[in-house]
Amino acid sequence: MAGFSEFHLKCVYFMSVMDVFSVGLAIPLLSPYLRSIGASHLIIGLSTSLYGAAQLFSSPLVGSWSDRHGRVSILSLSLAACSICYFLLGQTSSLVLILLLRLLLGCCKHTQSLCKSIIADEVPPYEQAGAYGKLAAISGLGFIVGPVIGGHIADHEHGFSFITMIILVCFWINIAVAQILPASHHTRNRRERHLGIQEEFYQMISHLTGIDWSKHKKILVLKLILVFTLSFYYNNFSIMLQEKYGMTPKSVGYIISFQSIIGSGTSFLSGQIQHIYEWRYPPQKASAVQIVHCFIAMTAGLVGVSFVDSTLGLLLALMPLASGAALLRTLLTELLVQKASPQERGSLLGASHSFSAMSRLTTPVIAGIASDWYGTSAVSSLSQIGATVGAIAAHRILKGEYLEHYVS
Repeated sequence: MAGFSEFHLKCVYFMSVMDVFSVGLAIPLLSPYLRSIGASHLIIGLSTSLYGAAQLFSSPLVGSWSDRHGRVSILSLSLAACSICYFLLGQTSSLVLILLLRLLLGCCKHTQSLCKSIIADEVPPYEQAGAYGKLAAISGLGFIVGPVIGGHIADHEHGFSFITMIILVCFWINIAVAQILPASHHTRNRRERHLGIQEEFYQMISHLTGIDWSKHKKILVLKLILVFTLSFYYNNFSIMLQEKYGMTPKSVGYIISFQSIIGSGTSFLSGQIQHIYEWRYPPQKASAVQIVHCFIAMTAGLVGVSFVDSTLGLLLALMPLASGAALLRTLLTELLVQKASPQERGSLLGASHSFSAMSRLTTPVIAGIASDWYGTSAVSSLSQIGATVGAIAAHRILKGEYLEHYVS
């Protein structure tokens, strides 16, 4: 976008934190709300699966749409649709309508990937690591604060309905902020004729199939390993804290907040960390070396969480785990957009985001089977194996292109 300034970048940060804050208000309270209106555990699980399935298929399509029509216009449309869906979510007791709204939210909720696409388009490559780190750090703060405020509001009568009204306002504030951003998308300067819905869909599919996915498969494989490793870890984490340490839900919440704080702090410092690696290694190899080190840090943290017996030991083990995961999210995004043309970035980030949706669909089933057959420790072992595989895979598949002179 022409004329993109530091102020506009801060607007992107603001939209990201408002988005995460809004979701943080509602998502932790959605399951209790569904139970209060008579939903079974099956219905609650179905609502999560519907959202994940919609994200899985819609993320690449919305990314492709933004490649062709501009980030800001698609972002504004996405925010408007989400605001209506969240508002209706708190105003109905119909389980069928709630499931439909969750499906629509999965199709429309792409604020984070679109914000990353804007940064990829407008921020110089040498500044993108710091920009993605700040985006992750600020977004993390939103999820630390949102559930706390939402929990207090939910204690009152009709609390969830009031929360969805707040979310409606937050999303419309984001729409207003989005209009501040320069509207012209530099990858699509020519005007296009109006397309029907069917033709528009075919255009998006054609755009996706025209991308050389093999050029990006190495980074996408590492992203897939990361999201599945973290999904296995989070599926078992709360249960492990309660069973192993006898923690109450309140204490579990504090531990989760501690992880978020460590992750946000690390993300905020990611630019400085990148400079340290670039001082030690050639710039074209620095990010890849970091990826290997981050997977190793995650492995050490996951093993530590399994073996320590004290709360202090747990907190110490969580530090490399949370830091490594936060840096990996930033680094893999950075490498993905660096190798992509401007016309591909939205589609690639959408595909990357769909991996998270895929993990939300599959890991609960796998974790449930593993827990039933071998106990909850088996799920922890799966996450440790995932991080170890990530470290080995990162070293092997990036070695030829980035790590010719890397000595482990």
